Amino acid sequence: MEELRSMWRSRKADDVVLGDQRWAQVDKKARSLAGKYRSLGGGDGYGVRSSDDVIGFLACIMIGAPWCPAGEPAVEDDQRRQGKRYPPDALYVLTTSGSTGEPKEIIGSAAMTVERLKWASGPILRRTPVVFVDSIAEMLQVLVSRVVLGGRLTHLFEDCARLGAERLTLTPSLLAIALRTSRADAALAVHASGEPLPMWLVRDFREKLPNSTLVNVWGSAELSADVTFCDVTALECPECLARPVAPIGRPFRDTITVTPDLVVTGCSAVGLPETLRSGDLGDACKTCGNLVCLGRDDDVVNVAGIKVNLKLLEAQLGAPCVFLAHRDPSKQCIVVFSTRDIAVPGYCVLKKQEPPLLPTGKVDRQRLKIDAVFPPGEGTFRERGGTSLLAIEAAYRLGVSPAEVLDMPAVKRQKTRQRRRRVVVVDLGGCVDANPLVADDDAIYVGAHSTRFCKISFQGEILWERTVGAQKSGDAALEAGAATDGTLVFVGAYDGRLYCFSSTTGDLQWTYQAGGEIKNAALVLEDDVYVGSHDARVHRVSKLGKQIWATQVDGPVYGTPAKHTEILYATITGSLGGLGDDGQHVWRARATAPIFGALTVFQDHILYGAVDGIQTSHGKWNFMGSAAVFAPVRVVERLAVFVTNDGAVVARDLSSGITKWRCKIGPHPIFAAPCVADRLLFVVDTQGTLAVVSSRGEVQTRRTIGGEVYSSPALLPNGTTLVVGCRDTNSLHWIDVL
Repeated sequence: MEELRSMWRSRKADDVVLGDQRWAQVDKKARSLAGKYRSLGGGDGYGVRSSDDVIGFLACIMIGAPWCPAGEPAVEDDQRRQGKRYPPDALYVLTTSGSTGEPKEIIGSAAMTVERLKWASGPILRRTPVVFVDSIAEMLQVLVSRVVLGGRLTHLFEDCARLGAERLTLTPSLLAIALRTSRADAALAVHASGEPLPMWLVRDFREKLPNSTLVNVWGSAELSADVTFCDVTALECPECLARPVAPIGRPFRDTITVTPDLVVTGCSAVGLPETLRSGDLGDACKTCGNLVCLGRDDDVVNVAGIKVNLKLLEAQLGAPCVFLAHRDPSKQCIVVFSTRDIAVPGYCVLKKQEPPLLPTGKVDRQRLKIDAVFPPGEGTFRERGGTSLLAIEAAYRLGVSPAEVLDMPAVKRQKTRQRRRRVVVVDLGGCVDANPLVADDDAIYVGAHSTRFCKISFQGEILWERTVGAQKSGDAALEAGAATDGTLVFVGAYDGRLYCFSSTTGDLQWTYQAGGEIKNAALVLEDDVYVGSHDARVHRVSKLGKQIWATQVDGPVYGTPAKHTEILYATITGSLGGLGDDGQHVWRARATAPIFGALTVFQDHILYGAVDGIQTSHGKWNFMGSAAVFAPVRVVERLAVFVTNDGAVVARDLSSGITKWRCKIGPHPIFAAPCVADRLLFVVDTQGTLAVVSSRGEVQTRRTIGGEVYSSPALLPNGTTLVVGCRDTNSLHWIDVL
């Protein structure tokens, strides 16, 4: 610890080091507390359990006592000597939570902590809880720079600028929240730690904080905190930029070695082997050599920066648990199924119902994932799936504290109807045949025949608008729906181009030229974008706009490609097939008639309808229906739902294909797939008749929109309002349906 004491002696009395306290004040408090610790028998390798973080830590350094943070607020008598004597390099002792196994003691290295302080320093916002190893470097900035105190989670970047913090450490989960709830363009150095960092979040950061730096760091308490780092805002390697997760870079010291499978040598915590296997899956970029952390391959999941073993959690709670993954790490959570009132950790949500069972009596894990989704409705924020992390964003929007949000009741539907009784219509200057996309960034993306492509708020305000394509001979520039990965928005046009825009600014990033009209939404996966075209090809394009392959198929592709074990497509000449990662056909088949809708994948089913009325689960069953099918199939309550050209909705048992029910919406064709939400089907025919149909086939309500509809409706997150495009009114309509 001598080098840390040397840093202590180099501090000047007038330096502001902790909040607004000067070094002279901090030094006096730490020396006084050190005397108390010494009188209790602490020091010379004997640890002291202390409820005081920064001042208590400094006091321990002064007397050579490993700092042992108290788990709960301690009274004076709790600041006592621990019976164990630690090695000379022991700086702190953290106890893991036991979320991935038995709780274990981790002894932090003073020498490695000094290297960490040398590697990155500057005024830092103190916000990481002491149970996490990132808190150590935050607190000890008091020896080399300044520890900034305060800062609201709902206005994090503004408060950093206001308080003078230049650095802060965030999990990607919290970073995603901060980017949605902070507006200041502060010049910050942000360290992302604790979880894999999605590349879409890096792009979002670069757009919203162009003057800031984002460094992705990787490590663990067992590895003395940070091991590798990568400045992802300066990333230029095409291979790294095309990956779904950001690289973790290289070791921050030459004496540390890390293999591509993330086995680390040279920075273990005190008392652990010099070479450690991290437990994470790894890879290395073949172009630049940057290391990449791919997550785990065991029962451990990462939620809000906390590693949790699901099997152990189930054993502790006595209830089945399911991890709800999401592309946005802030929206991931663990759902616990129990009819009992049990206390669950803050990263979990309790769903008070019996878990679904198989005929054998075992828990149906596949069904568990479906039932874990929380539909909108009444109940508190917590009961509807809200976590403590999402409460931060809700608090920002409501102007209250996060603590108030968790048990806040939902607005009753009757009040919601009254509040949204106003009519909202957005004129887009041309037929709106494209399916509106309701995205996670609280916006709707939609295009029209007028060549206009817009981002529209849920209240109907156009946030940005761009012109694409080339209107020719009365044809539509835009009939395809949009697709997004959260940062980039993709839309195809009649000019054969796939356009890529920034979701935040609307700036055009690139275009990709196919050989024919694009009438379908792109399929966006982690690395690449797939789109079908009237040039009778399926195109795979990187998120940098570069062609990876374009595979010839047997006819024009009208529907969006789908992902099964392969990339699936269907054509309007009646062929369908699956393409491998290299773009080569894995299989081909032929239907009895053209297929206009996208193939629908549900578990091991590939579902579609054809214009001759045949309704099919590929390789399992097919039945003749009453009329042509032009729309994709929807699945609800293990029913495959087809809509037909004679105005009917037909539900078939997913396993057998047997008709379970059939209902008639009206005499007019239905060209658009229904919207499915909360076990309801929202069906619209071509003359604008909207019907709400239950999963049992009961028509609960009908109403007329007042326009011709050839696109699928979309439900807003409030669970009560549909948006739907109309062909003859050139508008996007908001419809209150519940």
